[in-house]
Amino acid sequence: LKDAQRLSKVGSWHYDLKSENVTWSEELYRIFGIDPSQSAPDMVEQRSKYSPESWHLLDESVKKIVSDGTPLT
Repeated sequence: LKDAQRLSKVGSWHYDLKSENVTWSEELYRIFGIDPSQSAPDMVEQRSKYSPESWHLLDESVKKIVSDGTPLT
């Protein structure tokens, strides 16, 4: 997965709803120009990394997941 993300220039992240911990892939750190030794931005801080339209779509998807368990696809 690491090589595939690097080659395709696509990153990923994981959000743990219980702990509210966000984990980023190495490629996502590279895309955003952040040192991978730093902690990933939390969900509030991540907002600044997205366009308003993209953040709205992401935020609505996360709310739907939390409310009814619909997986993000």
